[in-house]
Amino acid sequence: MKKVVIFPHAGGASLFYSAIIKEPVRILPIYLDYPGHLLKLTETLAETMDELVDYLLEELLEINDLVLEELIFFGHSMGGSVAYEVAKRIYEKYNISIEKLIISAKLPPGEMNLKIKIETIEDMWEYIQSLHKQPDEIHTNQELGKLLFPIMQQDISLLKQYETELRYPKYPLGNIQPHIFIGAQDKGDLKQYQNWQKFFQEKCQYEFFNGGHFYLQEDKNSFLKILHKTILET
Repeated sequence: MKKVVIFPHAGGASLFYSAIIKEPVRILPIYLDYPGHLLKLTETLAETMDELVDYLLEELLEINDLVLEELIFFGHSMGGSVAYEVAKRIYEKYNISIEKLIISAKLPPGEMNLKIKIETIEDMWEYIQSLHKQPDEIHTNQELGKLLFPIMQQDISLLKQYETELRYPKYPLGNIQPHIFIGAQDKGDLKQYQNWQKFFQEKCQYEFFNGGHFYLQEDKNSFLKILHKTILET
């Protein structure tokens, strides 16, 4: 059975992915949640990428019967960068490469729009709406806004700090099959996404879907078909 570790988007939680990514007989999703997010609200939000990577790697290593080199990582949006960094940490610390890394709806490090500002709840909803239009009952929910605001604000701050500090790796990750999933109407162009190749020794495989940043909802059937094929193929 293929074990697939799911890394959520900024402000996101595993519940979002468990509702989309079903569990075929041959696939076992492992859903991670970041500290301070929906299912871990009592914990302190991570302030840096290194802190978040340390936290998630420790959580992974506590799972029984987990063979690191057999893992497949799937990260959406912010989760794409987090998944890459966890894979890199595993290689640096244990000299082990995971099997595959699927990066979804995430431009490579160094390509993020650093002008994004989340200073108010209104800023947050405007940013979220620019990525994926929400129903009125969502973005007008004051309690949800108050709950989500500090999480989104910290996640974007973490990402901006990470993108500012990161440089192209001296030694691209090897022995990992990289797959880049892209919403055809998402922000960014193919040349930007192709810069992911600088981070891997193996050739990146690109898949395009109808829809924007959350194409995995908008083009769900195609997404699941390609996702399962990517996970199961040797």
